[in-house]
This record gives sequence, C-alpha cells and structure tokens, in this order.
Amino acid sequence: MSFRVATLRRWSLHTVVFNFSSSPSPQFQSHSVLHNFLPWLENKASSTISSSLSISNSSYGNSLFASKSIQTGDCILQVPYSLQLTPDNLPPEIKPFISEDVGNIAKLATVLLIHKNLGQDSEWHPYISCLPPQAEMHNTIFWNESELEMIRQSSVYQETIYQKSQIEKDFLEIKPVFQPFCQSFGDFTWKDFMHACTLGFSLDF
Repeated sequence: MSFRVATLRRWSLHTVVFNFSSSPSPQFQSHSVLHNFLPWLENKASSTISSSLSISNSSYGNSLFASKSIQTGDCILQVPYSLQLTPDNLPPEIKPFISEDVGNIAKLATVLLIHKNLGQDSEWHPYISCLPPQAEMHNTIFWNESELEMIRQSSVYQETIYQKSQIEKDFLEIKPVFQPFCQSFGDFTWKDFMHACTLGFSLDF
C-alpha cells in the first residue's frame, strides 16, 4: 500500500511515496545519484536519517520508500532551514542587482541554474543531480500552441498563459544582470530558465 505524503513535498525531489512493503519493488531501478543522496543529506544536515528510509525510482519519479514499518509519531527525517535551497542562496555578487519586482520563484530558479552550472563544484550537486529533467515534468508550460488549444476553455489555459508570461518577464529582468557573471556562474537559456522555474513551483509546494 502506498501513500503520497504532501507534507514532505517541500523536501522531496519530485514526489514522496511511502511503500509499506519489506522493500522497494524490483521494477524500480536505482541510480548512483540516488544512492548518494541520503548520505549527503545526512552529512549536510548533521543529523541521522531513519534507517527505515531508502530512495529509488518509481512511477512518480524519484521517491522515498519505507523499507520497514514506521509507527505513528516516529521521526524519520528532519531538515533544518539551512538545508533548504531558497532565494536567500543567491550569490551576493548578483543579489543586489535583481529587481524587487522579480518573484521568489524566479530567484530560486536562478539559484538552481547557478548550482547546476557549477556541476560537482557545487555543494548542492547531489541534490541538483536528482531533480527531474524537463522531459519528466508534465507541465502545461511546456506545451506548444496546438496542445494548449485543447484546453483553451479551461482555467488551466489562462493560468498557463499567465505563468508563462510571468516567467518570460522575470527572465528578461534577470538575464542582463546575470550576463557579466557568466564566467563564474555559467550561462542559461530561456528554455533552461523555464525548466528551473517549474522546478521552483514544485519545490515551493
């Protein structure tokens, strides 16, 4: 029996699934980046993560699994604020130049892009490398015009158009600020920024 746990979504990489069987199903293929994630989290948080947890792939994406029974009230994971990636993590070289009109999601997207570009030199690399690629994100923001036309009569269409225009507005604000620092933090495209913003939406759940 599986449960999606919304209260842990802020920490999760994509979604959280607790599978109350003795072990994850063999169909879930684990990757080295997933195996490295929990030890990295434990070390960075300076706290112990319950041995009841394991991480692997599922039909929901990267997921947490309960490898043994968890009782009501058990503390299985503690994540301090210092371990949350937020707009506060913007580099001090860039932060003063970003307009207050730019939203927190766009600022968080910029943080994600910076650390993604840094690769293994980033202290957040084990986390960033686990985030879902665009191909695995079923978000209407990535739909083309003909696909969006199918939902034109719904509120989702209007919300998609609004979010896409907001992302574009923030991109046009941030890109010129970022340009002088490309040598230090790498560069990004409109498509990269849009993907990072959708990650920001899910992390801000």
